[in-house]
Amino acid sequence: TINFVDNQECVDLIDKKPLGLLHLLDEECIFPKGSDRSFIDKCHANNVKSNFYIKPKKDWQVSFLICHYAGKVTYDVTGFLDKNKDTVSSDLLTVLSKSEDPFIRELFPSPPAHSMGDSKSPRNRMTMKPSKSGQGMVTVGSQFMGQLQSLMIILQSTAVSYFRCINPNMKKIANDFEGNFVLTQLRYSGMVEVVKIRQNGFGVRRPFKDFINTYKICSPDLWKTTPTPEALMKALGFADSKDWQVGKTKIFMRENMLQRLEEIRSAMLQSFVIKIQRRWRVYVARTYFLDAKLLFVALQSV
Repeated sequence: TINFVDNQECVDLIDKKPLGLLHLLDEECIFPKGSDRSFIDKCHANNVKSNFYIKPKKDWQVSFLICHYAGKVTYDVTGFLDKNKDTVSSDLLTVLSKSEDPFIRELFPSPPAHSMGDSKSPRNRMTMKPSKSGQGMVTVGSQFMGQLQSLMIILQSTAVSYFRCINPNMKKIANDFEGNFVLTQLRYSGMVEVVKIRQNGFGVRRPFKDFINTYKICSPDLWKTTPTPEALMKALGFADSKDWQVGKTKIFMRENMLQRLEEIRSAMLQSFVIKIQRRWRVYVARTYFLDAKLLFVALQSV
């Protein structure tokens, strides 16, 4: 088993229905008498048992603390309801949709005439006014969750490669590497956990043919044969090791096993290089000796 830090409980605390913080905030925006105080009371009542939620010691404080992966963060909810109900003016969207910049027009397209009354239209969802019951209102939080859900659908349907950018220093200057600052970023971004998972898991995967062609050189007894991965690993003395497994078409290895194989291969290649150098030097020296011998014999016969 591979042990890793699972942040799912913290994510559920924020957006899981029906008691996630964002859902509680949207619910409070619906009630006519909703306030920051009533919202924070609901947060305390429904999430105080969570390992990632901390209630302030003083009851008069309208704030809470969340234990994120990178550290603890305190949130002051003053004005949360007003900001969550903040909507973009339809007049502003009209101006943006008629911008001379094509990129701006693409971000804020003009909706078709037949969709002006459609609440599912992206533009109407941004500007829709709440009904008397508050059910028709789309908040900033719900827009964020909708965009996040759309992003997750795209990520799950594609093969994603992540690139993590690390700042070498706080000053943003060249040739200045601050080790502690970089290490903090690696820890907070989860890269240390990724390295541990790669070390504990079978991160190295080689097709049988590629593996045999690469490491067959390490066992001279198998040079004239076509061994299986199991036979090759047995010949190298790793038959009982738990750092490798054989699949249907590939061999799976841990990072330390790859390093050991590379060390053996490097040592074998170095020995071959030394032998080639020795033979070449013998050839050069013998050729020089024979040429010199013929020359001396020719001089003596004069």
